[in-house]
Amino acid sequence: GVVFQNLTLQTKAPYITAQYFGVQGEQKLVGFPASIKNIFVEADNGYANLGFEITVGLQEDRFSATGGMKINGVIVNENNRQRWKYDGFNLTKLGLKNVDIGVAIVSGEFQIMRNDPLYGDGFTAHLNAKLKQLNIEVNVNAAYGFSTFRYWGFEGSVDGLKIQASALTITGFTGGAFYRMVPNRDMSLDPAYKDKALVLTPDNTVGLALRAGIYGSVASKNAISIMAGFNMSTNPNGGLANVGFIGEALVMADLSKLIPGDPLAGVKDKFKEMTGNNKFLNELKNNSHVNSFLDTQVVDDQYPVTKDVKGAIYAKLAMNYDFNNSVFHASLDVFVNIANGIISGIGPNGRAGWAVVHIAPSEWYMHIGTPTDMIGLKVGFGSFSLQSGSYFM
Repeated sequence: GVVFQNLTLQTKAPYITAQYFGVQGEQKLVGFPASIKNIFVEADNGYANLGFEITVGLQEDRFSATGGMKINGVIVNENNRQRWKYDGFNLTKLGLKNVDIGVAIVSGEFQIMRNDPLYGDGFTAHLNAKLKQLNIEVNVNAAYGFSTFRYWGFEGSVDGLKIQASALTITGFTGGAFYRMVPNRDMSLDPAYKDKALVLTPDNTVGLALRAGIYGSVASKNAISIMAGFNMSTNPNGGLANVGFIGEALVMADLSKLIPGDPLAGVKDKFKEMTGNNKFLNELKNNSHVNSFLDTQVVDDQYPVTKDVKGAIYAKLAMNYDFNNSVFHASLDVFVNIANGIISGIGPNGRAGWAVVHIAPSEWYMHIGTPTDMIGLKVGFGSFSLQSGSYFM
């Protein structure tokens, strides 16, 4: 049955409010298992709509279909009495998941938007196809709509290729075109919007934007993986607005599998025994030769580091030139986490180095680390470590 919390009915707008709606128990639709979720009520002056999503399992644990709909109601006054009247329904979403069509397994979603506060009226679509025989995955996203202006965008990517180009193996491509849409960083980081065209939001200050990128590896994806991308955008009335480049490199992404277990456990235990000896630490701290380069404080207290580096070495570079304001900006970050942190960067998340260059008509600067955020490495076990730090600005 339907479960609700804090349901309120009243004779003036918004007429109906509720903190929560849900459905308990197993549901059936013409004999197929079904689930209903994301129930919500929209109510304002003169109308109230009930929306929900339903997923039907058409083939056990394999093939399912999803739909979203909204039942509309309006309030009318007849003979000085209020009465609710059915006002039709809207289909808001259609989706298929894990449909086996023989040569590929296909999943997709088509979402219709009406009176959305950000997107206005329009639609978004996402299609994923996994070609089983070739081990290739294809993703396509599209968006089209109208708020106070028209906008559109589409992008696609292919992954799983094995095109040899000397020492480099090209593993995939990506590209797209967008009109009056810009990337939304906050939405891009939200897992709910992964692989969705909605990570782009309408913006009438930009014109046409183009993107192109390539994925590759050297030796194998587990050794060195790279990505390079190029983008450009124009002003609404023509002329270049921005040109940018982004690149990423991941070295030894699967190093942990090459060295199973902890081969240095014995050495770590010995260091732990030594650093637990107060006499040893005091002698070490007072040694003038060692004290010139060794920081005996716990490094983790000075530089909180979470071991979240994607590989042993990860680097990313981004550059952009803004033609409208004559501004060039570039940033570089390098992260190191080797052998479960035995060698790692001294910065947050194991960042070993970073740099930024900014050139504008009224100012310019170049930073390679700062006094409060240095670049460098630390080597050690637990609280006993050697570290080096430096900066240039």
